[in-house]
Amino acid sequence: MAQPIEELLNRIRWNEEYLSYKYEVSYIPDGMKKIVLIDFAEMEFGEKDTEGFKLKSSGRFGDWIPFDSVIDVYKNGLLLWHKEGVPETYYSQEGIE
Repeated sequence: MAQPIEELLNRIRWNEEYLSYKYEVSYIPDGMKKIVLIDFAEMEFGEKDTEGFKLKSSGRFGDWIPFDSVIDVYKNGLLLWHKEGVPETYYSQEGIE
């Protein structure tokens, strides 16, 4: 069973060893069938945000992302974590933005 995304993101956030790597996170914005890729540095976690995170620069897809919208985490360009059950059409239909 895969590690819950909240645990993985917290490990990246708080473990100093992880800071030397480049992390990217992909998510599916609410109501859309496309994948958005962001740099981990663009993510902002509040003390009481237990269900998601904010984007430092508000974009056209909103500024608050629930954890259940996250589908992939990449470490130095390699897939580190993947959410099970994401239809392949999300990867091929409109592409990654």
